[in-house]
Amino acid sequence: MAKQYRDIPDRLKRFIGEQKIFFVGTAAADGRVNISPKGMNTLRVLNGNRVVWLNVTGSGNETAAHIQENPRMTLMFAAFADDPMILRLYGNARVIHHRDPQWAELSALFEPMPGARQIFNLSVDLVQTSCGMAVPVFDYTGDREQLNDWAIKKGDAGIREYWDKKTGPAWTGNPRTSWTKIPDTRAGWSSGLRCTPVTGRQKNSRAVVNRPAVFITSVYQRDAVLPPAGTLPLITYWPRLP
Repeated sequence: MAKQYRDIPDRLKRFIGEQKIFFVGTAAADGRVNISPKGMNTLRVLNGNRVVWLNVTGSGNETAAHIQENPRMTLMFAAFADDPMILRLYGNARVIHHRDPQWAELSALFEPMPGARQIFNLSVDLVQTSCGMAVPVFDYTGDREQLNDWAIKKGDAGIREYWDKKTGPAWTGNPRTSWTKIPDTRAGWSSGLRCTPVTGRQKNSRAVVNRPAVFITSVYQRDAVLPPAGTLPLITYWPRLP
């Protein structure tokens, strides 16, 4: 049955290395829990308490949005062949962007990936296995290439435009995070990877920020009642950075 470990044993490191898919769970303080399936050989175990995985551009950006609000993350793996097992890694994660000094070192751990957006660095504080006897048996036949093909066709400029237009405010399921985009001419790109730091109540936007050094490139205004001053709505501002 279930067993717990303080770090990842070698046999589980080997198991992780053999997996073609894993699942990422995150949540903010309120709203919906997000579960994302990942594949494409985008995860590396660095040691018994540290895992990094590369995130590519997709339909949303909820995982990164949640981590800004709440760093807790769970990774789940399941054995779809051979002996049944479910493995969960629990811990706290931080996001590494293209602009960060660690990006070059960590991105070198992966094959070049079109549309690469972030790397998540997970500090693991609990490892748990369970039986997995209810998980069905599947055969792996290959990876889909549609996402890579789409990213290659978009190109770097097209990907950044997509980040801006399609995955600005992250939808977390909390009614307070329904925001309407309004232009903000003060914020924007400089040399491709810089944007404007904003703190306090943003003039002319009617939006509230109380976390220092929040970086934004667009301001989002709620359609209805704004949250009280001094509070931070879930993912009120989301950077256009990768």
